Amino acid sequence: MNNILKSIKSLVFNSNFFIFLVSFTAVATIALWYSTQQTQLSSTAENLGTEKKPNTSNSQNDNMNQISPESMKEEKVDHQESSHQETIENSENYSAIIQNSPQNQKDVNSLLLKNTRYGHFQFAEVPRERLMNMGKYYHRTEYLDKEAGIAFQRMKHDAQSQGVKLVLISGFRSIASQRELFTKQIQRRGSERAAAKLSAPPGHSEHHTGYAIDIGDGTKPQFDLKYDFEYTQAYQWLNAKAGNYGFELSFPRNNPQGVSFEPWHWRYIGSERASGIFAQTRSLQ
Repeated sequence: MNNILKSIKSLVFNSNFFIFLVSFTAVATIALWYSTQQTQLSSTAENLGTEKKPNTSNSQNDNMNQISPESMKEEKVDHQESSHQETIENSENYSAIIQNSPQNQKDVNSLLLKNTRYGHFQFAEVPRERLMNMGKYYHRTEYLDKEAGIAFQRMKHDAQSQGVKLVLISGFRSIASQRELFTKQIQRRGSERAAAKLSAPPGHSEHHTGYAIDIGDGTKPQFDLKYDFEYTQAYQWLNAKAGNYGFELSFPRNNPQGVSFEPWHWRYIGSERASGIFAQTRSLQ
């Protein structure tokens, strides 16, 4: 019996030892495999880290080196020449205007008139704070830009001292008022183009600026806004002396704008601001 018990204990011990041995071997194998994998991963990472990358900096430098200083200089010169050529072309246009070059004046007129509406240049309304009350003409209160207003008062006073009575018929006119007048002219004349011979389209009247003025002869009111005003004493005086006060006739006979002769319509150009506003229209000859 004792021998049997000893045999059983020996078997159990050996079985446990066998299980332990198998388990230990399995764990050791797994540990060895894991260690091997980690070593391979580390080696791969190192290889990736040390792999030669393309030198973008050198590539960019190579590209820059391919653009020689001479070619960069040529490109800059070409750009400057292009801009300069545009400036020259514009300068030539304005030089022809200023110098009144006969061979170019016709082309200059054509160029400028492209920016008109039936020969009338576009004008903005004068800011209301610049307007000066010039008194009444019949039932209307008339206004001028203060620069033109002061100049007209001085001119009117001097003319009066010489026996000539100048009357301000019309000064500043809003775009809305001009639209009403132009619409009436269309109804009378049958078309915008025909109406524009006698009246400016809205937004294109010199009266918007506050510098334009329709003048009459106080001794000949029947000639107000009529061609016969040309034969009045007032017109003769203006024609001779208005320039001394900064005024000029806007639409003389055969003017390049194609507007009918208006002996009563004058504009003030005696200040830098005024002459700047009328620079384009005054360039026509």
